[in-house]
Parts: sequence; structure tokens; C-alpha cells
Amino acid sequence: MAVFPLFNHLLIYMISTHICIIFLIAFAKVLYPCIEVVDTCVLSINKCTEVTFRAARWNANKRQEHGNISPAIITCSF
Repeated sequence: MAVFPLFNHLLIYMISTHICIIFLIAFAKVLYPCIEVVDTCVLSINKCTEVTFRAARWNANKRQEHGNISPAIITCSF
């Protein structure tokens, strides 16, 4: 019985990670101009999107400082 909660946690971890990776791949073309590196896909989907869009906003701000503004950057900076 002690194995089941561990298996359940592992299953949730695997599903979350898989969905998170799919999310990153699906939005790669939109976010590519904004994001240079996303180190790791974290456990929760909310964390994944938070980290992804935080990186997008950071890169968007850096690019705007240099006068390089594109529709992709405007999309990512929400």
C-alpha cells in the first residue's frame, strides 16, 4: 500500500512534465524571438508557464531597450 502514493505522485509528475514539454513545443514558434534559454521544465504546469512568460517578458524588455520590437515580442510581453 505504501507504493501506491509514490506511484501516483510519479504518474502526476510524468504527466505534468509531459504536458509542460508539449506546451513549450507548441508555443516555441511564438516565443522563440523572446526566449533564448529555458533551462528545465518544472513540475507544475503553472510554474512552467510562469517561468516561460517571465523569461519572455525579460527578453522582450531587453529587446525593447535596443529598439528591436516585433509582434512576437509584443505578444510575449503580456
